Amino acid sequence: MSHDSMVSTLVRHLSANKFTTIKADMADFEKPSSLSWKATGESFIPDVTAFLNQRGYIFEVETEESVSIQHTKDQCKLFSTYAQEHGSTFCVVVPKVSETSARDMLKSIGAIGDIWTIG
Repeated sequence: MSHDSMVSTLVRHLSANKFTTIKADMADFEKPSSLSWKATGESFIPDVTAFLNQRGYIFEVETEESVSIQHTKDQCKLFSTYAQEHGSTFCVVVPKVSETSARDMLKSIGAIGDIWTIG
């Protein structure tokens, strides 16, 4: 499944499960705000952000090929830190076959996040 189709699947799931203020880095949606490190100014845009019961959620969608690359690690470290500092939940969304890889990746960078799977 492609990254874009995974993002679309995630957005449909969130919409069907009472998430609100859904923003997605895809056509026909308002793009999520960029998040950045104060010290370096390095910034990334999450794939999807949303709210459920007034709690913020940050979602980063990764394919089997991208789950362990350095760019993904850099994004996840930032999004995890931001979520912890702001009382939000960070989730990495991956294909079912990549669940263990995603858990290992988060552990390797000391990031806290939930793993959601598609497929």
